[in-house]
Amino acid sequence: MAFRSGAASALMVIAVSSISAQGPRRLAEAESIPLELASALISAGPLGGEPQILVGSVPEWAATRIIVPSGGRIIGSAFLGMTVVAVVAASGEPDTVVANLRTDFLQRGWKNPPPSPSYGGGFRPSPTPQQISGLPSRIILCGDQQMLMVSGVRRRLGGSEITYRLYGTAGTNQCNPPKLPAQAYRNPFPTLYNPPTATEGYVGNACESNNSGSSGTATVLRTSMTAEALLEHYGRQIVDSGWTAAPGQASRTWTKPDSSGRPVEMTLSIVPAGKDGSCQRLDLQVRAISKP
Repeated sequence: MAFRSGAASALMVIAVSSISAQGPRRLAEAESIPLELASALISAGPLGGEPQILVGSVPEWAATRIIVPSGGRIIGSAFLGMTVVAVVAASGEPDTVVANLRTDFLQRGWKNPPPSPSYGGGFRPSPTPQQISGLPSRIILCGDQQMLMVSGVRRRLGGSEITYRLYGTAGTNQCNPPKLPAQAYRNPFPTLYNPPTATEGYVGNACESNNSGSSGTATVLRTSMTAEALLEHYGRQIVDSGWTAAPGQASRTWTKPDSSGRPVEMTLSIVPAGKDGSCQRLDLQVRAISKP
């Protein structure tokens, strides 16, 4: 029994060494998929059919679209039609690796997804959960009729496992959002996402609302950010949505012509809304400017 057990172990070592020694190849038998690659592909989710699998490589037509971090190792990939899932082992924390990859992809012509059309604007919760380091561990980018999703998780033996999912943008998706009807009512306020670290003060009555009865839109946040930091956070989003900062009050007032060309002014003001100093009330007001 001891001899048979030892022989089986030796055969297993030989088989694993044989797999490691071979170069990138296409697999037809499920039994030949290395455990490392199989686990990663299962975690990445189904492709909607029976994909072809490559060990240690990606399809040639996708190789130019995927950036491997410096020192990274391609574990393998699975593809079905024009959809590819590739897995790479890399050193470093997942959020740092993904953030660096985002910069690299943007430099190579990929773009952030366009804003989704909305009937209503105003303050919204952050679309992504807060990361410990403040960096994203999952990103979505848009290319030439393609969408790329990159995510990262920690590996048990250290480093990161980075998963790339590349597919076409036919139909409606984040890179090709639906268009609003021409006659649709459009809220005059831009959509503004709250900082990931902030929570809405209305929940549990954590903050006083100090409702002033204004005709604009407002929210109350519980956050450690200063008023100036909040103005800078929302100001970038307001400018990105087409508004222009007004001279002398760049962080508080913006202007934009309406559909008839008449100038419209929007003002964001922030005042304390609680006793402990962590609550801030944000008021967003829009008014038409009378021509002299």
